[in-house]
Amino acid sequence: MLARGAEVGWLGFPGLVEPELCFFHGNVSGSLNEPPTYLIDGVAINGVSGGPVFDERAHLIGLVSAYIPNRVDAQTTLPGLAALVPINGIRFFMENNMSARIL
Repeated sequence: MLARGAEVGWLGFPGLVEPELCFFHGNVSGSLNEPPTYLIDGVAINGVSGGPVFDERAHLIGLVSAYIPNRVDAQTTLPGLAALVPINGIRFFMENNMSARIL
């Protein structure tokens, strides 16, 4: 597990600047147990979901899965959290449910 405060970066193809690949970064703010999810203080706009997430050593640690907005009321939206699925959970699923051989 990554510690709170750990810096991460991710890549994606947001529809705002097609066809350009964009880089984003943030820090681990927390985690959820079910399903296993890192919560990141960073943006995951449309087109970034499924993008790879790396730690400061450029190790693949997960995939962007969602953006959780922080809505104060119907008119006010504050910065939210990016959600990412840890790569070990994805690997476990692929090996056990898809008979994948991961190298």
